[in-house]
Amino acid sequence: MKKSLRIVSFAVLAASVLAACNSNNSTPISSTPTCGLQGNTVMVYPIPGAVRVPDNTTNVYIASSNNTLANGNFNTAVQPPNGLPYFYGTNFSQIPESQIPHPHASPSITNPTYYVSNVGPLSSGSTYVIGFNVENQVCNPAGIGQFTTR
Repeated sequence: MKKSLRIVSFAVLAASVLAACNSNNSTPISSTPTCGLQGNTVMVYPIPGAVRVPDNTTNVYIASSNNTLANGNFNTAVQPPNGLPYFYGTNFSQIPESQIPHPHASPSITNPTYYVSNVGPLSSGSTYVIGFNVENQVCNPAGIGQFTTR
């Protein structure tokens, strides 16, 4: 009798734990933080949400209120289509706004600093999600935009 009572008690306890894990209020297993954007940082080219971006586009341009992103610790993370793993662009280099292709987004940042990261050749007819990545940190890239190539 005691053995069957322990089995029933264990079954009830296990069911309660499993139900709690399946609850909408449960804490996610992964606690990896999102990479910090280092000030107000936005993608300006390609324009976020753009479609028919030339497939020969090899650079992503951002504007930021932070003027130290070219120190070698920051770059882009590119999520290709079909859930393939991120690949990473080069570290950001500071550039003048005049080097950004047109049309590009106009950031609502006072006196922004502009940067470029080379992401290499992209496939045509594909949607890419762009993230801001902090090198040498365990963090998920912070999304800054997406676009679709021709």
